[in-house]
Amino acid sequence: MELDVVVVGAGSAGCVVAARLSEDPEREVLLLEAGPDYTADGQWPEQLLDAAAMPADHDWGYREAVPPGTRRPVGLLRGKVVGGSSAVNYCLALRSRPADHRAWAAQGLPDWSWEQVLPFYRQLEDDPDGDPRWHGRSGPVPVRRGGAEELTDAQRSFLAACRSEGHKAVADFNDPTAEGVGVAPLNQLGGRRENAVFTHLAPALQRPNLRLRADCEVHSVLVEDGRAVGVRLGTGEELRARQVVLSAGSYSSPAILQRSGIGPAAHLRELGITVVRDRPGVGSGLVEHPAYRTVFAARPGDYPAPRLRTMLSLRSSPDAPDVDLHVQARAAAPTLSRGPHPTGYDMIMMVGLVQPRSTGSVRLASPDSADQPVIDMGFYRDPEDARRVAAGVRTARRLADTAALRELLTGELRPGPEVADADLEEAVRHHPAIYNHPVGTCRMAPADAPDAVVDGRCRVYGVEGLLVVDASVMPVSPRATTHLPVLMLAERAVALNWPTPHR
Repeated sequence: MELDVVVVGAGSAGCVVAARLSEDPEREVLLLEAGPDYTADGQWPEQLLDAAAMPADHDWGYREAVPPGTRRPVGLLRGKVVGGSSAVNYCLALRSRPADHRAWAAQGLPDWSWEQVLPFYRQLEDDPDGDPRWHGRSGPVPVRRGGAEELTDAQRSFLAACRSEGHKAVADFNDPTAEGVGVAPLNQLGGRRENAVFTHLAPALQRPNLRLRADCEVHSVLVEDGRAVGVRLGTGEELRARQVVLSAGSYSSPAILQRSGIGPAAHLRELGITVVRDRPGVGSGLVEHPAYRTVFAARPGDYPAPRLRTMLSLRSSPDAPDVDLHVQARAAAPTLSRGPHPTGYDMIMMVGLVQPRSTGSVRLASPDSADQPVIDMGFYRDPEDARRVAAGVRTARRLADTAALRELLTGELRPGPEVADADLEEAVRHHPAIYNHPVGTCRMAPADAPDAVVDGRCRVYGVEGLLVVDASVMPVSPRATTHLPVLMLAERAVALNWPTPHR
């Protein structure tokens, strides 16, 4: 049977796209996912439901490519399960900021200005406490903050430390002007992670015109006479469709395109792949939020499981145009370190750079979909990024030395007191961590941009009937976690491409 639409990837974007497209009962939609499916019997593993965890047992196993003997490669956690990375994330429900969308519009993408995307953010939210000018009340995604009574002593001390350093208290980090310290919003209810299956896909799976196939990895897109006509699975099976939507994420979507012959021509020829369309931008322009774990020994106590609830957003320098740093305080907890530890407990202040300048790439190791792509994260390729992360580490050090935290913390473990402030840039380069927010590998841009992959409606240039709808199309890294921005992007893409029922 020829389908109307096949959607590849049941993560945040794919769940939205499949659910929305299947609202038309005459449109036959098939959603494909490489990982397992827990929707049929509802028997979800507890670790995927626990909003306080960040499970790694439903992971693609991606790792960055680094020269042998240089340093340990960073693991790149991506959910391989129906629900995708929304089923394994930390549940932080942060939006992109108006400055991000001003940058989209300035790059020739007026459909993605802040004024255009705000209604879609409001549409997807159920936020009972947010200002109604910015927030929705009846959307499918619950956004909750909780009060100070839900915090640990360490987190309350972090809030006090930030306020003592002059940082403004923030009640709502998704207010367009928010900057300062407060309790981070979460997409969870009663401690349960509200992934995209629960919020979007599960109700739609009752429709007879929407089918889900799990444990089903896609090798490539079938292209005939310049048009996408379906997909080929890793098993060799072919599925025909009138339209194909790739929602496989910033690592897998460019890999699928390249195996399909859509990408940098020289790279494809090296691997013996027939070039269908020479698009140099496919797999280029990878942007990830680099981070650094500043670790302090903490006094033993009756602490709960570690979680991220309190956050400081700030500018790395007075001339920064908007927020570009996060400092997230993990609750003090039994250490995960394998080495000697003075107390057995530690507190992490995770410093994240949410507007990096460095870029990396995704390239194929071979034409075989069983072989993982070669992922160059490009960390600190622009030295300005290391300077700004180091500025965030200095902020964490100052907070640790306040009266509010001195009673709790007993010493700095990383980078360690032997590392002077002047040497922090080198320290952050050698111990990179990430937020797990990759974007940009199938960049949205006007047709004349040399690295453009999709147009302002997420349609792949040069191939009819093929779209990419996921974080890979984002031309600007959001100053936020990516779950809410990806949900918004998917809703906006559906509205732009399928505004009326299909007949």
